[in-house]
Amino acid sequence: MIDRLTGVFQALLKFSWYIFRLWLFIFVLSVGLSLLGHTPMQATKPAYTGQVCTQAPQVTTTRVFSLMGAQGTGFGVAGNIITNNHVVGWSPVVLLIDENWHVDFGWVRATARDDSDTAAHTDLAVVRPLLGTLTVNDLPMARTSTAGTVYTRGFPKGSLNDTFGTMWPTVSENVLDTDRVVTNGASGSPVVNCKGEVVGVIATQLKLPLFMTPDGSLHSPRFMDLHNLSGMGWVTGRGGIWFDNGAIPVERLQELLASLSD
Repeated sequence: MIDRLTGVFQALLKFSWYIFRLWLFIFVLSVGLSLLGHTPMQATKPAYTGQVCTQAPQVTTTRVFSLMGAQGTGFGVAGNIITNNHVVGWSPVVLLIDENWHVDFGWVRATARDDSDTAAHTDLAVVRPLLGTLTVNDLPMARTSTAGTVYTRGFPKGSLNDTFGTMWPTVSENVLDTDRVVTNGASGSPVVNCKGEVVGVIATQLKLPLFMTPDGSLHSPRFMDLHNLSGMGWVTGRGGIWFDNGAIPVERLQELLASLSD
């Protein structure tokens, strides 16, 4: 009986070792493919008739890899790395690789997410670096997400990319319209104003119906849209417009950080 139990235990250990090696291979392959796609690009000029940024704000970011293989972007605020909840997933610890190839690990301090596709939806995570090896500058937060020229920087599809856009005011909330479509890997990128203050956080998994008001303005209770306005499409039967990409206003981030205690 003991020999049989020993054999079963050894078989389970062997199987677990194979599973671990398979996971490690997939994780390393995911990180490697992302890093191979690292191709810096210059920011495009803002197409905005009002106030424009004379130069790109000082922003540095980091790649974020979860233990489940998801990847995104993070940025610094008050010693923390801010990203999206859907990037960290269930991982208590994440891998961080900044723009200068410095490597660190971080533990997930807090997350905020509402799984419904409604105005109450939030998709944020706060990560605390463990080794202090990153060269990511802390960004100040704007008091509110006001309209004007904005700038974002991150790692869409693994490549470092930055771009300007414009945040336009609407009836009850700001709508953010950029001149470049947001793609996977850009999740968690900061959206900053010309002063370098955070006004929002990109979240590429947001799917929020925005409804038209009688005067033709967009009504968005808690979000800013990141799609090019010329690329919007009507959703049949919903009486509104559906966006695949969006940004979470800085007010939601302020609420999450205020709930933490060091």
